Amino acid sequence: MDASTRKRIKFSGILAFLVSAVFLTACGPGNDAGSLTVYSGRSETLVAPLIERFKEETGIDVQVKYAGTPQLAATLLEEGGNSPADVFYAQDPGGLGAVSALLATLEGEVLTMVPQWAVSAKNVWVGVSGRARTVVYNTKLLTPADLPNDLTGFADLKWKGRIGWAPTNASFQTMVTAMRSIWGEEKTVQWLKDIQANDPKVYPKNTPIVAA
Repeated sequence: MDASTRKRIKFSGILAFLVSAVFLTACGPGNDAGSLTVYSGRSETLVAPLIERFKEETGIDVQVKYAGTPQLAATLLEEGGNSPADVFYAQDPGGLGAVSALLATLEGEVLTMVPQWAVSAKNVWVGVSGRARTVVYNTKLLTPADLPNDLTGFADLKWKGRIGWAPTNASFQTMVTAMRSIWGEEKTVQWLKDIQANDPKVYPKNTPIVAA
């Protein structure tokens, strides 16, 4: 195992144990063994403390390029085999399909750090945390007993004009991808149509939904 591979494995391991974000993938051959280049689809405020801890513990210099996961995926596609990236730290696996041919196979040491369900079929990425989808409601108007048992319940007409969502938000789109995988295309499409028919208020992202 060469030094470049070892540094990627240790970096992957620290991410898997410490970070509370989403997905990690190793890219092809990047920089020399004394440094790492990371493309991060998560914000600097979330990732920078982790990077600093890694640098302190290993003495390896890390250069980070921050942008949205789709933008970074597009950059990797443009750079191809000449990309300086060693690690692609994506917000979710949805951004990985387009660049799958550029990803290196992860070593067993990394793969055993997470449950098998959090490892890609080709061993090119691992999930480093899970994401829970929650329902925020006005406690002055509703009680937990008023809420449906699952998302399908919000398709009921009694929720017409009473719900909100953020359909353009990346995490919402990731949720829909998971629904497609679990429910199937037909049920997921019908649910989306039913929610749309209930005239939901549209928000740009989750934060203003909570604030509302």
